[in-house]
Amino acid sequence: MRLEPVVDHGRLDGKLARYYVLHDATPRGLAAFAQESDEHQRLVEQMLESESLMIQMGIADGAKDGNYGRAMAIYRAIRNTRPSAGDGVLQRLALAISLEHATPIVQQNPQSASDAPTVVDPVKRYRHYERALQDGELDPHFARHSVWDLRFVIDGNEPDETLAWGRQMLRNYRPDHITTKDERWRYVALVRTDVQYGSQEIGHDRADLQSCQNILMNGGICGRRAYFGRFILRAFGVPTVARPQRGHAALARWTPDGWVVCLGAGWGNGWAIARYNDDLDFLAITQARATGDDYLRVKRAQWIGDVYDEPRHFGFRTNKQQRIGFWNDVALYSQRMIIERAGAKTLDAVGEDLAEANESTIKYPLESAEATEADRQIGVDRNGVITIPAAATSQPTRSSGKILFLSSGLGGRQLHYSRTGKDQDFEYAFDAPTAGAYGLTMRVVTPGWKQRLRLSVNGATSQLDMILPHTVGAWGTTEPIRIELIKGQNVLRFSRQGIQQDVAPRGFSIKDLTLTPVR
Repeated sequence: MRLEPVVDHGRLDGKLARYYVLHDATPRGLAAFAQESDEHQRLVEQMLESESLMIQMGIADGAKDGNYGRAMAIYRAIRNTRPSAGDGVLQRLALAISLEHATPIVQQNPQSASDAPTVVDPVKRYRHYERALQDGELDPHFARHSVWDLRFVIDGNEPDETLAWGRQMLRNYRPDHITTKDERWRYVALVRTDVQYGSQEIGHDRADLQSCQNILMNGGICGRRAYFGRFILRAFGVPTVARPQRGHAALARWTPDGWVVCLGAGWGNGWAIARYNDDLDFLAITQARATGDDYLRVKRAQWIGDVYDEPRHFGFRTNKQQRIGFWNDVALYSQRMIIERAGAKTLDAVGEDLAEANESTIKYPLESAEATEADRQIGVDRNGVITIPAAATSQPTRSSGKILFLSSGLGGRQLHYSRTGKDQDFEYAFDAPTAGAYGLTMRVVTPGWKQRLRLSVNGATSQLDMILPHTVGAWGTTEPIRIELIKGQNVLRFSRQGIQQDVAPRGFSIKDLTLTPVR
């Protein structure tokens, strides 16, 4: 029997997809939905009349829990309110949300937000990503994703405002993680650099903060760290899934070169990835889907298997206790052949050394931008107010690993003081136009609380404590500290050495310092 004419050509795609949808939804389920109202009946009829839509649904592995009626209601609501959802990536986004939110997703709100919505609003979720895409806030590869890929972007339980916070926080605090050339670590490197390992401080979680904000503030063990990693990836529109393994929680994420495991052991050491169970089966699906239209051969064979009422097998390791039916066998061997022909590579895991550690044993290259003379220009206005760019340090003058000069979302450069690594002092030498008392403030962004710096003015043995506010990833300003300056050159030296912090040290970023004469 020659199988190529059946699986290689799309003449039967519409009929097979319709059967798949009816089989997955069940006639009883669709009938129950249609009987609820005339509008619901029209939605079911519209779906069954659109072969192209059902093919899209089938390729994307259908509506969550077979809830096609609710999926159509969401899809229609998005299309009615957002005309942009009719073409390209926004149409795929609308369908992905409709399929994945066909079973409502319980929203994880701050504990104190008692009046917040209990489930994620799928129409608002669409609007959120549409706006972020239009504003240029999402990953550059977002527009290339399929409906199936996008389901692993829009399935988070965080509120939309928390997703927006995540993007803004990273742009403020660690913009280098957004632009890093290492696609495996893009965005999620924040877990590596700033989410402390350990449960000793999670008792300080605040009821007014969402769980992801609390994780950044107080850290956690593998589950919280992997959860935060998936969140920040979703915030930027990157497909990601949980990838548990024995005694540990990790994540897997999309990259242009394939899916990679992050913060855990490599492929073959985990299980339970969405409906696909075995992680190697999931990996094979991603590799075959990356070939584009070739993957339709796999779906056609699976759909024919549905016609013959075969149990669905997504991989050779899934449902091992069940015999694989003929057509599902065809699908899996077709998938294997597609992967081999494409020469797909399995990517090594990254961050396994961080599974239960605070600092990586791997030395990552610095990707910081060195400060130019313009970035280091100190200004004095007509009122004698001195503004010192954070990058205008007299020591150090170059990025060192602990202290980084980063391109700032506010323009110019900012100084970042890393959470990990050996403490390092930094100082500023500048001229004051007049002697006297000045009020010193810093414009900072901090992800943690109870952080302090020690300040020495002109080498004085007596030092001042500067309290850094917990800005929750936004730009904020420290409370003024009164200092005495001499006319001419002065030196401000900042240190963390020897300070007994109330909680573990966290990183912080500084944009500038302002010295205002006290009248």
